[in-house]
Amino acid sequence: MTDLIDVWDVETFGEDLIAQLQANAGLVRDYTATERAMSLERHASALGATYRGNPHTEDYLRFLETLGQRMKHSAIRAWHYTRLTDSEVDALRTTGVHLSTLETMRQRLDAQVATGQISVEIANALFEESPLHDSQQITSRSNRFWMTSHPLMIEDDGVALLLDNWGGEVVYFWLDEAKHLQQVVSGIGRARVLEIGVPLDATDHAYVAGKSIAATFARSLGHIPDFGAFDLCAVRPLGPEAILAVYTEGEATFDRIGRGYPINFHVSE
Repeated sequence: MTDLIDVWDVETFGEDLIAQLQANAGLVRDYTATERAMSLERHASALGATYRGNPHTEDYLRFLETLGQRMKHSAIRAWHYTRLTDSEVDALRTTGVHLSTLETMRQRLDAQVATGQISVEIANALFEESPLHDSQQITSRSNRFWMTSHPLMIEDDGVALLLDNWGGEVVYFWLDEAKHLQQVVSGIGRARVLEIGVPLDATDHAYVAGKSIAATFARSLGHIPDFGAFDLCAVRPLGPEAILAVYTEGEATFDRIGRGYPINFHVSE
């Protein structure tokens, strides 16, 4: 997969995207500088004070809509934190990314039974405990494959549980009262970080990707906007070409993720 955009790195944006951003550099500068000044004012003011609005908001939001439309035809680099067996990694490289559903979860559990990793009884118990059975959880979890737009350190609280427990949140999320099942999922596979090339037309996040890119561009102009990191999910399967790299616990590259790797990644002020 070529011409991937790192939403945190201006150098990856390409000539057309840079031209669009530069054509609106004044608007980006004015909006971001005003937002920053207003934020400082709010922190310095008393509770209940009346705050002014940003006069550039309407034009800036219109610009983000246009940018989001442009991003629908782009692909970005994203990161998925998980725990996988070696055979599951091989399958990813062969067949690509499948979405989380009750059916795919059942298949994964049955595969662990077939290898002798878990018993049929344990597989059934894990299946029944899944939040995918809950009507309030299924909308955000079923037919989704979640990723992050920015690489995180492997000790980050937001991904530590994903790396420590096999099967993702659709398996381990509700095991607080089932300690024996927790022990089972923590013993399957090894922690992995997947580097993925994601076509934004496979997601519902083109707009927020454009917003993140605008924030990165603002930083390149010397301003301090919101950082722009976001979670995104694929809503259709991704082919094996989307798997750019798999970093595995115990490898030197695994320990460096989020610590200046990739080398152009910088956290905000």
